[in-house]
Amino acid sequence: MKFKAEELRDILDGDDVVSDVLSGHRRWSVDHRLVFRKDGKFYQTRYSVGATEMQEESPWQDETEVECQEVIQVVEPAVVFKPAQEPGEGE
Repeated sequence: MKFKAEELRDILDGDDVVSDVLSGHRRWSVDHRLVFRKDGKFYQTRYSVGATEMQEESPWQDETEVECQEVIQVVEPAVVFKPAQEPGEGE
């Protein structure tokens, strides 16, 4: 589904953002993966911003419409790593 870039910029500043995670880093840009809620559905898209204050790059600055993919929320088990021994134990 296509959304207007201006609408997506408004979503970025609002309460409908579900997830906005760093997905990559290039020399001059930082890439993000955005998941947002709109009309009871979830969508994802990508955007990038300037890596420093000297790069004048804002989300979807050269686009009028942005293709977004509808996604569903799925709960999956995750593997995490914890210390085998807490600090101070076994000393």
